[in-house]
Amino acid sequence: MNFDWDDVSISNPQVIMALNQLNKKFGLGKVWYRTSSSGTGLHVMIADLYPVNKNPHHLELRPFDFSDDLVFQWRQYLAAEPFGLECSGRLTADRERAAHGFRIGRIFFNKNGNNSGPWECYYG
Repeated sequence: MNFDWDDVSISNPQVIMALNQLNKKFGLGKVWYRTSSSGTGLHVMIADLYPVNKNPHHLELRPFDFSDDLVFQWRQYLAAEPFGLECSGRLTADRERAAHGFRIGRIFFNKNGNNSGPWECYYG
């Protein structure tokens, strides 16, 4: 599960409120965020670290696999007031993708020649 929040930073009060809600629901250490490639928004992901090739020193961040229904419930919840965070265009496009059996919630490391920031765990 991931989210795309435009024109906000980690210090935004709605962002902090939303991240705390996600921590409460999914657990500390499971909520990750990064600055989007535009530098003006955030990507948020519910994920965990897993060893690569059973090497405990080489970890990879992997999102949890949730049903589309649960993902849309949370994204709609965080799009509505008092949060107003989730990108409505992406939410609409993902609903259309889901209706045709395509994968939803795609996020990219690089977009328009710009890189997203590193993932950081949110502990509140």
